[in-house]
Amino acid sequence: MHLLGNAAEWCDDVYIAGHLDSENAPGVNRWNVVRGGSYLDPPSRIRVTSRSNCRPEGAPHVGFRMAIVAEGL
Repeated sequence: MHLLGNAAEWCDDVYIAGHLDSENAPGVNRWNVVRGGSYLDPPSRIRVTSRSNCRPEGAPHVGFRMAIVAEGL
């Protein structure tokens, strides 16, 4: 719920080049993956499958989600 549009999601995974990326592209194999889209992205990029990367210091339109494992469920 509410996965898109407010802030893109910073992930713990390191960004690996996809089929359209070069191994020399900025951040490949160094920066973290960013999923989804934010209010700054054009509508075509605001989707759950959107994937990019972000500098380690972050950006104002990138956030993260807290996940808690509930015992006994």
